[in-house]
Amino acid sequence: MHIRYRMFGTVIVLVALVVCILAGCSTRSSTGGGVARPQKTNSPRSNDVVVQADTEDAGAVRPGKVPIHTGKLGRVLLLKPKPGGYADLFERDLDTDSTELLISYRWFPKTFVWPVEAVKPSPDGEYLALIESVNVFSGGGRCWVWERKTGRVSKVSDDSLGSAGFDWLPEGKRLLVHDDAGGLYFDGPYDGSIAFYDAATHKLSKLGPVKGLVLAVPASKSSNVIEVLSIKGDRSSVYMQPSVGERKFLFQWPGLIFSIIQSPDSSRFVFYDFDNYYVTDTRGRNARKFKIPAVNENLLTTFKFNNSGTRVGVFTEYCAGEPHVNKTQQLWVADVRSGHAWRIAKWEELFQGRDLAIARTLEGWLPDASSIVISGDLYYGIEKPADTEHDWCKLWSYNTDRKNTKSIQLFDSGKGWYGAAWWYIGPTL
Repeated sequence: MHIRYRMFGTVIVLVALVVCILAGCSTRSSTGGGVARPQKTNSPRSNDVVVQADTEDAGAVRPGKVPIHTGKLGRVLLLKPKPGGYADLFERDLDTDSTELLISYRWFPKTFVWPVEAVKPSPDGEYLALIESVNVFSGGGRCWVWERKTGRVSKVSDDSLGSAGFDWLPEGKRLLVHDDAGGLYFDGPYDGSIAFYDAATHKLSKLGPVKGLVLAVPASKSSNVIEVLSIKGDRSSVYMQPSVGERKFLFQWPGLIFSIIQSPDSSRFVFYDFDNYYVTDTRGRNARKFKIPAVNENLLTTFKFNNSGTRVGVFTEYCAGEPHVNKTQQLWVADVRSGHAWRIAKWEELFQGRDLAIARTLEGWLPDASSIVISGDLYYGIEKPADTEHDWCKLWSYNTDRKNTKSIQLFDSGKGWYGAAWWYIGPTL
C-alpha cells in the first residue's frame, strides 16, 4: 500500500511537469522566439505603440527614469544603419564613454517611413522627436515621438501639415509643429500654420492658418512662440504667440527677418535680415549691429545662446556650385552687450567631389558658457561608394575666447554611423 501511494504521487509530479513544459513551448512560440515586437495598446490612440524589450535582445535598454543631469559633456544620439534602409538608435554618454541601444528599428510601427531624417531630443531628455524621411512629392515628413519612461512611440503629424518643422518648447513637454516659409526658402507671401503636440497627453492642437508666416520658433521661456510675418514686401512684423490665446504684436522691422532667437532671460532678440546681424530689445529698439559679413541672401544662419545669455553663437552656411557643391561654413561668436563679434572657425568643403566632406551643425554650448559644440556628418564624394556604411560622425568643442579658439574632439563614432544629435541637461541650465 505504501509503495502504491508513492507511485501515484510520482505520476502526478510527472504529469504536472509535462503540462508546464507544453505551456512554456506555447508561450515561446506565440512571442516569436523571444524577439521584441511592438505591441498595440488597448487605448483608443491607435497610432501608439508600446516598446517591449526582451532579455534575449542583447544591449536593449528598458524604459526607465531620465537622469537628473548628463554630466559635464552631455550625450550624443546616433543612428546605426541596417539593411533595407532601417536603423537602430543609440545614445552615447560622453562622460562615461558608454553606449546604449535606445530604440531598435523592429520596435517601430510598420507605417514609419525610413530612413530617419532627424532626431530631436526634448530639453529634459524625456522625449525624442523622430522625423521621417522627407516626402519628395509633398515636401512633408511625418514626426513621431518616443517616450523614454514607457518606450511608447506615438505619431504626431501626417502629410496634411505640409513641409512642417518640429521644435521642442523650453518646458520640454510640448512640441511646436510649424509649417512656415522656412526662412532661406521664402519666395513670396506664404500662408503657414502652427500646432502644438503635447507629449504627455498625445494631443495635437492646431491654431489654424497664419497668413504671411515666414518663421516660427520657440521663445526662450514658457510655451510662447515667436512669429515673424511678412505681408507687405520686405518688412517684417514680429509677434509673440501663446499656445492658448491671441498673439501679441512686438515690433516691425524694415527688413525681412529669416533667423531669430530670444535670449535666456527673454530681454533681447538676435536676428538676421539677409543684410546684417542685430541685437535689440523685445520691442525692436536699441538695435546694435554685429560686425559679421553677410555673403549674400543665400546665407543660412543658426543662433545659439550660452546659458548666461552673454554670448551668442552664430553659425553661417553658404552653398554654391553645380553639379559639384561648394559649401562654406563659419562659426562666429558675438558679445551681446558690446556688439563685438569674432570668428572662431571657417570650413570649406566640396561635396560630390573626390575627397571626404563634412556637413557641420551648431549643437549648443557646454555648461561652462565659454565652449561651443559642433557636430559633423562625414560623407564620401562621387569617387567613393555612396552608402551609409562609409559615413561616420564626429563632435568637437571650441573655446570661444578671442585669444584662444582651440578645438577639442569630444567624440568619433568610426565608420557606419550617421545623424549625430547632441544634448545636455544639468543644474546650470
